[in-house]
Amino acid sequence: DKWAAATARALDDGGGGRGALAEGCAHASRAFFLEAEVVRGFDAAAFKLAPLEAAAVDPAHRLLLECAVEALARAGYSRADVSGRRVGVFVGLSGHEWQLLQREAGALPSAHSLVGHAASLAANRISYALGLDGPSVTVDCACASAAVAIDLAAGCLARADAADEEAGGGGGDGDGCELALAGGANLLLHPHTFVELARLGVLSRAGVAAPFGAKADGYVRGESCGFFVLRRARGGASPDGAPHGATRAAGGRALATLAGRAVGHNGRSIALVAPNGAAQRALLSRALASARLPAHAIAAIEANASGTPLGDAVEVGALAAVFGGDARLGAAPLTVSTAKGAVGNSEAAAAVPALLKVLAQLHRGAVLPTAGLRADAIAPAVLEAARDDGERGEARVHLVAERARQLRGTRCAWLFGGQGAQHVAMGRALHALSLI
Repeated sequence: DKWAAATARALDDGGGGRGALAEGCAHASRAFFLEAEVVRGFDAAAFKLAPLEAAAVDPAHRLLLECAVEALARAGYSRADVSGRRVGVFVGLSGHEWQLLQREAGALPSAHSLVGHAASLAANRISYALGLDGPSVTVDCACASAAVAIDLAAGCLARADAADEEAGGGGGDGDGCELALAGGANLLLHPHTFVELARLGVLSRAGVAAPFGAKADGYVRGESCGFFVLRRARGGASPDGAPHGATRAAGGRALATLAGRAVGHNGRSIALVAPNGAAQRALLSRALASARLPAHAIAAIEANASGTPLGDAVEVGALAAVFGGDARLGAAPLTVSTAKGAVGNSEAAAAVPALLKVLAQLHRGAVLPTAGLRADAIAPAVLEAARDDGERGEARVHLVAERARQLRGTRCAWLFGGQGAQHVAMGRALHALSLI
């Protein structure tokens, strides 16, 4: 309902006629929104921003700033702990809807307008506000933005480990950092993007998130924002002497270790936004090689599964090829689910709810089902892609529907499409999480 009238106007103004799209234009307006107060509310005084400056700052930038402080606090770091230290900030962000809204509202250029909406300053503002001396980078890789931001943060920490090793443990950070904030944000502020995506044919006309489902006809957009605190595997100060890990929880205790990672692109496929199964298989294999793990060691996958009929089947087929067949002889089938059934596709920030779900699964020792997916309503093409190509004809991939499935082992892999970032996260003995 938020966008119904606005999308209709945008379709009228878009040229080329409204045609069939106009008849069901409401499908471009349904999404998973954050509470309005979460987006609008901001304690400008806490970050020493004047009211006029705060009003000009993109709400996504403001939310990122608040989430960064909260993430550090939950990881056991105060602002004083990180000020003046080589702490990196890596943000996944895409789109310029705030700038468009400001122009339509008749806002005149001011001393604050440029720095209020420039994407590069989303990360820079956090580094400035907290006095962080490490790399400060905003990444736009479409739906893989936050995932690639996490990859860049992990690489920065790895370079610090390598420099420390070269220095014989003398603490040389080189061009790396000792701690990193990585995450992203996605806010849906203007109807034009809905209309553009609807015209592209990627949004669900039914307005229903149905990844892996027989009725899947596109994705439903979503809002989210969040950060993860990553720390060096070998070094880096800790306020409490906690074991070193990639992602940390309240009290400074490690949640999981990032064991391997890989980033790539689909390359040449049938269309710019179409999936490429061969490229996905190669990327998954590189991620496994980076983690130095055999395929059968991976118990579960947090899938991209945006809910497009072609994309879901291609992705499941790639997973079955890499993790199934002889690779799983004597092991349980690979379990696959996605957070998108519950929260939609938060695009540039899609990695945030996905990784939170992975951490929750590791904590609970079970793979949570894809919300809304029924076992008897999985798309035939997806079921076929999940099956063994050999004589056995057995399922190589088990799509978790309706109820949680017990997780055997403590390893879990999560992956994202778009540019393509694959990460292998290895679980630790976990504890009750206020974070999840």
